[in-house]
Amino acid sequence: MAIAQLMNQPHLTNSSKKNEEENCSAKPFKEFVFSGAKQPMGLAKEFEQQEDLKPIPLTAQQANDWRNKYPQGSIWMPVMAQCFCGGIFCLFAYLFQIFYLGNGWWQSALYGVLVAVVPNALCAKGISSKFGANNLGASVFKFFVWEGVKVVSSVVMLLSAPHWLGEFLSWPALILGLVVAFKGFWVLVLCSHLARKI
Repeated sequence: MAIAQLMNQPHLTNSSKKNEEENCSAKPFKEFVFSGAKQPMGLAKEFEQQEDLKPIPLTAQQANDWRNKYPQGSIWMPVMAQCFCGGIFCLFAYLFQIFYLGNGWWQSALYGVLVAVVPNALCAKGISSKFGANNLGASVFKFFVWEGVKVVSSVVMLLSAPHWLGEFLSWPALILGLVVAFKGFWVLVLCSHLARKI
């Protein structure tokens, strides 16, 4: 019996070593799995805590200060900026026509500015109407309708340019006036950005 116990003892030690090695090799895997499982649970708890946070209502004075710091511009400001930039370009086109004896430069430039300004004015007038003011779906529908009116009216005015200008038509001046009037919006953005810095 003693000899049998001594012969079986190394076998037990080898098996115990194998079990220890398996436990050691499995331990990092289990730690990785359980640590990976804990991370999403922690993130979920953080999101739940953030959802529980309610926005703090502003006082009347704080709301007034916020409005003064971030004023809401009028919808007609882009149209006015386009008229301003277009008017300056028409003046340069008129001077160019005088000094270089051109023909129809300022008329075509003015028509190009009108192609940009008139449809935008129609769109601004339609969007600023009170129709659908309290209904989100009606407001979105109104926006797309007047955007379509703007695009269609711009195309119609461009196609009818030869009819209205006749011999005074100059396509380069017309296109330049159209582009300069469209870029008047960026002049407005730049001026508002500089005003905030001051």
